[in-house]
Amino acid sequence: MANLRNLRREIPGALGLETWNTLENFRIVAINELLGFHIVESVDEYQLSL
Repeated sequence: MANLRNLRREIPGALGLETWNTLENFRIVAINELLGFHIVESVDEYQLSL
């Protein structure tokens, strides 16, 4: 919450804030939803170990 308050104070004209998490991190996703964030984009990433 402190970071959100700082954003409002430092950049009062800010129109939004972006955050990202894996959907598997359901605890953080739940906190983000409680704070009012909502999913606007979903990105798939792939990794190959060489």
